[in-house]
Amino acid sequence: MRGLSEIAPFYLKEASDVFIRIALHDRDAKMREEARGALFKIWDNDIEKRLSKALSDRNSQVRASALRALPPQAGSTFSHILDALKDESADVREAAVWRLRKFRLEETSSLLVELLLDKSGVVRNAAASVLGEMKARDATDPLIALFLGDSEEYVRRTAEWALGMMEDVDIGSHLFLLFHGDVVQRRNSAFVLGALRSKEAFPALLDILKDEAPEIRSASAWALGKIGMKEAIPALASYADDLDREVRKMVAKSLGELKGEDAYRSLLPLLNDKDPEVRAMAVRGIGEVKIRKGEDHLIPLLNDSDPAVCFEAINALGELQSKKGVPLILKRLQEDSSESIRMYAAWALGRSGDPETIGGLVQHLIQHPGSSAAYYGKRALQNFGIKEVLEKIKPYLENKDPLMRYGAVRLLGELKWCEGISFLENLIEDPDIHVREAVALSLGKIGGLSVPDILIRMLSDSIPIVRFQVLEAFDMIRNPKTIPYLISALSDPDFGVRIRASEILDCFIFDPRVRSALQEFKETD
Repeated sequence: MRGLSEIAPFYLKEASDVFIRIALHDRDAKMREEARGALFKIWDNDIEKRLSKALSDRNSQVRASALRALPPQAGSTFSHILDALKDESADVREAAVWRLRKFRLEETSSLLVELLLDKSGVVRNAAASVLGEMKARDATDPLIALFLGDSEEYVRRTAEWALGMMEDVDIGSHLFLLFHGDVVQRRNSAFVLGALRSKEAFPALLDILKDEAPEIRSASAWALGKIGMKEAIPALASYADDLDREVRKMVAKSLGELKGEDAYRSLLPLLNDKDPEVRAMAVRGIGEVKIRKGEDHLIPLLNDSDPAVCFEAINALGELQSKKGVPLILKRLQEDSSESIRMYAAWALGRSGDPETIGGLVQHLIQHPGSSAAYYGKRALQNFGIKEVLEKIKPYLENKDPLMRYGAVRLLGELKWCEGISFLENLIEDPDIHVREAVALSLGKIGGLSVPDILIRMLSDSIPIVRFQVLEAFDMIRNPKTIPYLISALSDPDFGVRIRASEILDCFIFDPRVRSALQEFKETD
């Protein structure tokens, strides 16, 4: 099916109703984006008025969607954005911030600076990000305040990134406080100079690495890593045995960021640190320097007594694309009680590129179809050959246990390989209702030229919930070939099926057959 933005010019005003409905209400983000593109191509005052009206809708998601649908060239867009910045909903305010990116006006920066104080973290985060993109030097001090004091870590990280984007910032006051302030001021100045990536401050930061206060030493170590000058490696390495845990931890973090053989060798002693947080940071550093021989030091840490160290070891081995670590990582995937560890174990196995992992990944994903590892496991399998993966899935599709067949069908849908369609077609009459439901949904996720005909055959299923899921699949593929069958579903004996068919037909409202059928449905049902 052609994209909505492609068919828009042909249907013009006939299509505006459906495009607005999809842009505001569709559950699929891609469909909403397509509808917005279509509206841009047929834009007129009437569409602008209707979207402007939607900005007052009681539903905040509708208001946010309407704001995103207004093109920059529309005369009222900027004033609507200004109003939306005061909306009671954080989602709407966040959408307004992202829309401000298109308006590089003098007042844009000051508006965004005000939003750095918004009560919602997502809004503050968006404002910091846009200010960073703009390289708005006048926002440096407010961003510093956000970086040092925000309650949300993800906001502080975005503020740090934004500060790193700034150019030609005067650091004189921060250098002064680095030596003449109290402990808190000196520590904060070190953090700020690191966030600003100030090479000019490098000698001063090296100097305070020797400070007697551990807070200053740790802040200096962190900043030296951010500035990224490899000349810092020997100095940092000399503090790998510092008495303060936080200093050792920041040394490990910065060595990982600086990379290279010297940083790698300096990290090795920290892998045996008595403190698990320091070991975990050193493990992460080994992964970041990406020196393959590091895997020999990481594999034993998969059995570390601390879960955080084990977690970082799995990540680091994934970064190194380690094959040596596969047996132990596979064991973690199958046996570990931590969702996070299983999730990243699946990711690391995919990174290894070792075909020996396929069977273990398939088994885990089929037996645990809704687990956190499912996403990374699917991505991992997509790194391997389609034929090899399908050969491992096939026995589960033929298993006597319906749970195994169900899990295998869901996995085929997640993989979205057209080669899986024939396997699914063989199960459209499976004796288990849940398997048939999963078949319909998986076919919808895969799509393809042959899928509509297979789904049409499933629409005669005796079980209403299966027919309902077939309609869900129709909604995913949105193929005009399904229109007659959707119209027929308006007469289905099940009320839920009839209602869902009418909702999906709304997407084809530009078709005269659909308008007529829906009108009759509204009058009779």
